[in-house]
Amino acid sequence: PSHDTSSLLLVAGMTYSYTGAVTFAATSTGKTLTFGGKTTANAFTFNGSGGGWTVQDAWNNGTSDITLTTGALDTNDQTITLRTFTTIGSGTKSIDLGSSTVNCTNWNLTVSTGLTVTAGTSTIALTGAGLIFAGGGKTFSTVTITSTTTSTFSISGANTFGTLTITGPASKTQIVSISSNQTISGTLTIAGNSLTNRLLVQSNILGTARTITAATTTISNCDFMDITGAGAGSWSGTSLGNALGNSGITFTTPVTRYAVTAGNWSSTGVWSATSGGASGASVPLCHDTVILDASSGAGTYTADMPRLGADITCTGFTRTLSVNSLTTQIFGSFILASGMTYSGNQTIEFRGRSSHTITSAGKTHGRALWFYALGGTYTLQDALTISTFSLYGRNGTFDANDFNVTVPNVNFNVSQTFTVNMGSGTWDCTGINNAWSGTGSLLTVNCETSTIVISDTSSSSKTFQSSGRTFNTLRFTGAGTGSYTVTGSNTFASIESTKTNTYTILFSAGTTQTIASWGITGSSGNMVTINSTSTGTHTLTKSGGGQVRADYLSIQHSVATPSDTWYAGVNSTDNQNVATAGSGWLFTVPLPTWTTQAVSSISDLTATANGNSTDDGSGIISERGFVYDTVTRSAPSNVAPASSGYASNIVDTGTFSEGAFTGNMTGLTELTTYYVRAYCKNEAGYDYGDEVSFTTLETPAVPVVTTQAVSTITGTTALGNRTVVDDNATYRDWE
Repeated sequence: PSHDTSSLLLVAGMTYSYTGAVTFAATSTGKTLTFGGKTTANAFTFNGSGGGWTVQDAWNNGTSDITLTTGALDTNDQTITLRTFTTIGSGTKSIDLGSSTVNCTNWNLTVSTGLTVTAGTSTIALTGAGLIFAGGGKTFSTVTITSTTTSTFSISGANTFGTLTITGPASKTQIVSISSNQTISGTLTIAGNSLTNRLLVQSNILGTARTITAATTTISNCDFMDITGAGAGSWSGTSLGNALGNSGITFTTPVTRYAVTAGNWSSTGVWSATSGGASGASVPLCHDTVILDASSGAGTYTADMPRLGADITCTGFTRTLSVNSLTTQIFGSFILASGMTYSGNQTIEFRGRSSHTITSAGKTHGRALWFYALGGTYTLQDALTISTFSLYGRNGTFDANDFNVTVPNVNFNVSQTFTVNMGSGTWDCTGINNAWSGTGSLLTVNCETSTIVISDTSSSSKTFQSSGRTFNTLRFTGAGTGSYTVTGSNTFASIESTKTNTYTILFSAGTTQTIASWGITGSSGNMVTINSTSTGTHTLTKSGGGQVRADYLSIQHSVATPSDTWYAGVNSTDNQNVATAGSGWLFTVPLPTWTTQAVSSISDLTATANGNSTDDGSGIISERGFVYDTVTRSAPSNVAPASSGYASNIVDTGTFSEGAFTGNMTGLTELTTYYVRAYCKNEAGYDYGDEVSFTTLETPAVPVVTTQAVSTITGTTALGNRTVVDDNATYRDWE
């Protein structure tokens, strides 16, 4: 049956093979559960308001679950075996454990509303993989947690235990996650399997300490992170490692360990207390200093421990360091050497909480680097290159220190405080999908003068994901044909591209990008598409004045501001009226900029006009010249010289570059003031310079002279005589 409002009675001689769900819905007490030695495999649910059930003998439900929703379950000192015991709902419910032993994988009282637990002298024994003890803040007698695999197991709820025993497996990577403060009125035992198969007991939230209060403690082969030890217990023991954020715990005294003989990190045969000394020293704990140097013996040193130590220094080391076995945590600086061989194909987590450095010495990190540097800073000492996966920032500060960073992807999606100082270097994101991703209100990006390059050459899409942050330069490079998507509203000093092929840039609909410099343009046969991620519009806002000039763009759903600023060029395609219309783009080039210089070589009838084209408007100057008149004129609009209002003009056609230009004005009138403007024309039309004026000179009159009779005549000479009747007051330098 799927529902049974009465008791359950199984007997020894019967066969029980039903594996379906069974719900007990009785609303009165006195119900009994008898199993007759039979193993059940049912999902049992107790859901009867006012109901009460008492177990009469041992109950083995194999790997199936028992759920208590409402009613009272009395285990009656019997042994219960199951996978998961769970309470759900807000109804009144209770479980009386008596002196029972409950063998399970998960104990889940997360939903503890209306729940009463009577612990008695019972034992709850969790054994297996992926263990969960969610005590719901209740009180328990004896709880034992024995992990058999590498899976993390958790303890949640602010619980109280008479005795709590945690035993680790023969594994180096077992983690016990504590999400609430715990109280043990008797003995707390935490036992890692061995000196190298250690337990890590940590808070479920980095930096949020969990307090464990215990009357008596027995602890061995264990590392702690963000745990406060309290109570009468000594909180000391054998081989205790400080993975930071702890208090109230007496840790094994930190030492320095030197790698002297090649082998596994977990082997005492690798380690010495001195450089080049005898091996056999203890394996470094997470708070110890580790040195690989010129005295390290030949061969490969394999990092097969999850927590390598504090500072890891390889200065002078010429052997091979292999970080390929498992995810590795480092609690200090990491310094490689140029003469060593580095095989780093596993994830490294940097977890130091003060000021630390990373020196790569030209070596490539083969897998992801994570930064959990709560309250600390990691500063690069040289360029950083990761060949596979991402650079992850989660806590603390990452300082590029003006060095280049080359990674497939950047992932700064944070839920705790994280700061990145980008420096003046180039951040080359070589991967696809979220090439750059930085989100979360607790993320601070100090862009400085850095350049972010998205350089993947494949046809896969790439995304720049951020929101509300300021960046210096975002640059698209490479021959990849996949689209680029920019999400969130951000501010850029420059968005630019060095690409020469056809590609698409998409901006999230509803976002605004504020851009000081736009360097996106296509070429003949290689159009660049500017569009939104949907039919909604995006906004591009030019900051800092000036104009945007581009060409060979196909534009849709794009709102460009301010007006008269965004010039798409004459070869671009206007798709703005398709679906939700964009606006603001001008599908032409700007008018050229032309200045009128002072007139030179002025005479009575001629003068030389001077102009200078300072900006061709990114177009082709096909005409230039001057207009002039004897009366001042207002600045002409975008009209030809003949329609400028000026009486005379000089027109020169062709293809011209920016620069100076002259024109000869002839047929002028003496002693007359003229007004001159230079002009030029490109695809957008005509532009006129400022008006300058000049005055012609007076035409000089011919002097009046009479010739007199020659006198004083000799055989070889004579004296000529003249009379100046009128010198016209202009020319006197004559004979």
